[in-house]
Amino acid sequence: ERVAKRPRLTGTVRYAVEGSDGDLLDETVREMERVGRQLGDRYRVAELVQAACDPGQQGGRLAELLLQRCFKLAAEEYDALATLDREIETLRGGSDTPLE
Repeated sequence: ERVAKRPRLTGTVRYAVEGSDGDLLDETVREMERVGRQLGDRYRVAELVQAACDPGQQGGRLAELLLQRCFKLAAEEYDALATLDREIETLRGGSDTPLE
């Protein structure tokens, strides 16, 4: 259920960023962080929040990949994680460090 909230919250963040709605953005980011604390670090919540807040196409694509990763992790489809992680790293420019 917590993982299922992520796409809706991510979409709301993207909407708030594109519409320059700071109040909605702040409220939704706080909700994403709250839900993320319940999920744990392996879901890479901070990276998802940062990607969702990036107004560019790369931020949208990165958020999409991170969401897919959350669902694969929740479904215990660990074989798919390596492929997604490679795509995420490629999109971020090959960096080995998480988004900050």
